[in-house]
Amino acid sequence: MASEDINSHATASSEETGQSASSNLQEESTKDANSAKPQAQVNRTSNLQKIRQRKQQTYNLPQEKKLLKLANYSACQAEECKCIGWKNAQPILKSAKGEIQQPVINFFDPCKICTHPLENHIKHLPVQSDEEINRLLGMAIDADNIFANTHREVDPDTKKVYIYLYKLLRNCIFSMTKPTVEGPLGQPPFERPNI
Repeated sequence: MASEDINSHATASSEETGQSASSNLQEESTKDANSAKPQAQVNRTSNLQKIRQRKQQTYNLPQEKKLLKLANYSACQAEECKCIGWKNAQPILKSAKGEIQQPVINFFDPCKICTHPLENHIKHLPVQSDEEINRLLGMAIDADNIFANTHREVDPDTKKVYIYLYKLLRNCIFSMTKPTVEGPLGQPPFERPNI
């Protein structure tokens, strides 16, 4: 009985406005969809701002800390060593309160993979300009963010794109080159023009 009253009220109000009830529902669903879009845009903007802030904080770190960050992406410079990135051999400690305490790292700590000191992974970096170090750090932060998003992504195709971009950035930091995304067919236009 109550549902009949609601239906008759909806029909009466739609007759007064000259619109059908279905168009009213469409407008409401469109409003909901449009209100979701700005929220997603706001989240994206705030995420980009957080990334910019994180990069700026990293750029302002002392040179020593910058080199420590890049060590994870730097190959060991010792002869015949195949290690592609320094990994901390010290265990991560937890306090009684459950807080994670990062161990103090110095340039003589051994790599977990190759056992060479951290110094061997970064000895090619101090000769680089500050701009180059910051460019590499920016790529390292982007690679970290992409890696974190890879684990959260559920769509397998998007996940493959994230993995490709992560590997591309990691290789560019490793080789100290600028990233260029190029597919198996090259860059557009794919067909070479014949004149």
